[in-house]
Amino acid sequence: MSSDYSTKYIRTLSLVGAHGSGKTALAEGLLYINGTIDKLDKVTNGSSELDYETEEKHRNMSINTHVCYYDNNKHLVNILDTPGFPVFLYQTELALDISDFSILVITGITDSKEQIDRYFNLINKRELPYLIFINKLDTERSDFEAVLNNLSTTLNINPVVLSMPIGTERDLRGVIDLLGMKANLTDGNKAVFSDIPDELSASAAGFRQKLIESVAELDDNLLERYLNGEELQLDEIKSGLRKGVMSKKIIPVLAGSASKLAGLHYLSEFINEIMPSPLERDNLVCIDNEGQSADISISETEPVICSVFKTISDPYAGKISLVKVCSGNISPDSILINGRTHTKIKLGQLSKVIGKKLHPVNHASLGDIVAVNKIKDLSTTDTLSDLNDIKVRLTQPSQTVLSYAIEPHSRADEDKLMQSIARVSEEDPTIDFHRDEETNDFLLSGTGQVHVEVVVEKLRGTYGVNVDLKTPKVPY
Repeated sequence: MSSDYSTKYIRTLSLVGAHGSGKTALAEGLLYINGTIDKLDKVTNGSSELDYETEEKHRNMSINTHVCYYDNNKHLVNILDTPGFPVFLYQTELALDISDFSILVITGITDSKEQIDRYFNLINKRELPYLIFINKLDTERSDFEAVLNNLSTTLNINPVVLSMPIGTERDLRGVIDLLGMKANLTDGNKAVFSDIPDELSASAAGFRQKLIESVAELDDNLLERYLNGEELQLDEIKSGLRKGVMSKKIIPVLAGSASKLAGLHYLSEFINEIMPSPLERDNLVCIDNEGQSADISISETEPVICSVFKTISDPYAGKISLVKVCSGNISPDSILINGRTHTKIKLGQLSKVIGKKLHPVNHASLGDIVAVNKIKDLSTTDTLSDLNDIKVRLTQPSQTVLSYAIEPHSRADEDKLMQSIARVSEEDPTIDFHRDEETNDFLLSGTGQVHVEVVVEKLRGTYGVNVDLKTPKVPY
């Protein structure tokens, strides 16, 4: 497989939102309608393509950020599907650090202010362009307009609707594309286009008028023409909308249901036409050896800057490092400098990733995400570059909040514990593991109860190490 896409046609996005908002279902729905996977799996029954780890299947939730991609109309779209449970928030932060834009996924049943605020603030902290996808509009008690009103008051934003649902709850049939003013109905994994239903035409016209007003207000020429009663052309509206999204002055809202595939064809089209490419990214933060900000102009050719945002420790395939190409392009023969160790590293085989499946490619360019295998001296947050004194600044792990003493079941478990916990720690830098010098307890610390339990289950299920959790001794 090759990775021959012009950079202006590459999109790299992160799906963020609260646990249960349907991010993984949305990612897999986009893969399915674009022909990347041939069947639609479900998180709830453990058949998900992306949530493939044992504990993810057991708990019906994402624990790690998972990477996938699809091809649509000559566009390569990389997706980072992030966890929504708060104890795994660091994974989400790293994904946002290297994304070119984000999709905030919320449900059709009004989410709490705390749930929305958490991810809204993470996006805005990084000044990322984003859109909001209101998911699960096929569920009982879902209410599109109530969620819209809640967004306006909760986030203090002016959401601009780009698609609205056709039908409610179990009768959801598709969405209305408010740019093209046509109905986009769902038929299996295909989209069927038709006229807007008569009973929704007035509501659709109202939403479209607000859309055009929002675009016109950002351009004096368009505003004057609009106020003079002149009809703006579709290309002008799209161009103005794109500028508004890039400046974060317009927050697009799209409607749908990932499980029914409703609205996903339009979302896919919207990502291609409106959302930014890597060439338009203006929030890549690089630092030099002194920790000072470095002014770097990204380019499709040079300098080469790659950021390691995730490590996977596979008991069979070994260590896999996931890399975002932030500038330049790379091939298996590329030799780059690790900004942390200042040593030279030859990359070797590059692969595109869908869940746990690796698909070899012969090169990767600005904006792309690839995996590199079995590079020993490479860790999460490292930077690979042809410059010796440049690092991409990524979020560092926060301090742990909960500790347990862990006790191996047997001598064999104790012999394997140190090596196994080191492998788990490679994947998850938020773990702290050490031996207390006063009590001789092995202490495992994490970001919460669920986090520690997941680590223990991974030790058992993946590495065959059985341990018990105990209350730590308190030295007096």
